[in-house]
Amino acid sequence: MTTEILELSGPDATAFLQSQLTADITAIEAGRWTWAGYCNPKGRLVATLILAHSENGILVAVDGSLSETVKKRLTLYRMRARVQIDSQPDSHLVIHLEDSHSNRVTSSRSVFTHAQLPLTIGLTSAIAGSPNREAEDLLAQDIENRIALIRSGVPLINASASEVFIPQSINLDLAGGVSFQKGCYPGQEIVARVRYLGKTKQRMILLSSQALSGLVAGAKTTLEIDSEQYSAEIVDSVWDSAREREWILASVPAKSLAELKSRTGLLNGMKCSTDALPYPVLSESD
Repeated sequence: MTTEILELSGPDATAFLQSQLTADITAIEAGRWTWAGYCNPKGRLVATLILAHSENGILVAVDGSLSETVKKRLTLYRMRARVQIDSQPDSHLVIHLEDSHSNRVTSSRSVFTHAQLPLTIGLTSAIAGSPNREAEDLLAQDIENRIALIRSGVPLINASASEVFIPQSINLDLAGGVSFQKGCYPGQEIVARVRYLGKTKQRMILLSSQALSGLVAGAKTTLEIDSEQYSAEIVDSVWDSAREREWILASVPAKSLAELKSRTGLLNGMKCSTDALPYPVLSESD
C-alpha cells in the first residue's frame, strides 16, 4: 500500500491539528518534518503521520490503508473550525536515509529535514524516470520509503496495526512525535499517565533477517535470545531486495532491552539479529 497525502488548509488548520495529534504542530519549522500520532480516546494509535508545512497549509502523510479513516476522523472532529481537508493524489513522498543529496530528493519541489533523525523527505509530483507515474514505479518508491522509515524507527503504521499500540510502545515519544507540554488531544491523559508514572512496558526495536518471515503488522510472536523467550508484536516489516534482508520493527517488553541489544536470536523460529536505531531506546528503569 502506498503512502497517501492530505493537505489541511485554512486559518484554523494549525490549531485544529494541535488539538488532534500528539506532536506540537506549532513547533514545526519551515523546511522541517515531524512524526506524529493520531490516538483514539484510549490512547491507542489509530495512525502515525508525517507532517510538514506546504505553501497552502499543512501536509499530512499517512499509510494508504488508513488515509480514508484519518480523513473521515479529521472531518468528524472539525466541527466549526475553518479547515479544509483535501486529498493530494498527485503528490508523492521520496524518502532517503542518511542521503540528503539523492537526485530524487534534490529534484523534488519541496525538501524537508528532521532536527534529530537522519531522514530527508522530498515531495514530488512525479517519480523520477516515470513521467506517467505507473503503478509499479510508485510501488517501488514506496518500498524504498518504507525501508528508510523502518530502519529509522519511524514507521507509518497500516490498518493491521491500527489501534494496537500506544505511542510509547513504538517509540513515538523518543523520536520527537509526542509533546508533553502542549494541550489536550484524544488519548492525551493516558499517554501522559504512562510517562509520568514511569510505566512504559513496551518499546520498539529493529530486527533484520536474511530470510522472509511472513510476519505482518499487528502479529504477535516470540523472540528467542539465548534460550530466553520474549513476547513481540510486529509494528511493520519490509523486504529489502538490494540488501537481501528483511527489516522488522517489533514492540517488546521494555525490561528486556538490555538483553536484546546487538544480539542474534530467533523471531518466530527464524534467525535474526537486533540492529541499532538512530535514537536511544530507553527501558522503563532509565
